[in-house]
Amino acid sequence: MDNSKEWLRHINASGEPIIPSLQSSISTIMKKPEGYTLDELFDVNALAGKYRDLWHHVWVDNDLDVILAPPADHTAVLHDEYGFAHYTALWNLL
Repeated sequence: MDNSKEWLRHINASGEPIIPSLQSSISTIMKKPEGYTLDELFDVNALAGKYRDLWHHVWVDNDLDVILAPPADHTAVLHDEYGFAHYTALWNLL
């Protein structure tokens, strides 16, 4: 949700093409290519805060120290064949 598309400026400045695995994820990264309004950004951040709070209660109520989870639902893929990291996106949000 980077309205400035800073990541894309860095890629373009490198002179290198966008790698296929990133190209396949751009539709996920840029749901609204025109950018988000301040209200939309606020709503998403508020929702993420509620989600983190729910997970906090899961951890505390169940006396958890760690959750072991697979990073993907498959074995290793060929170089530059990986797309969006669905299994790790949750932990990045938290």
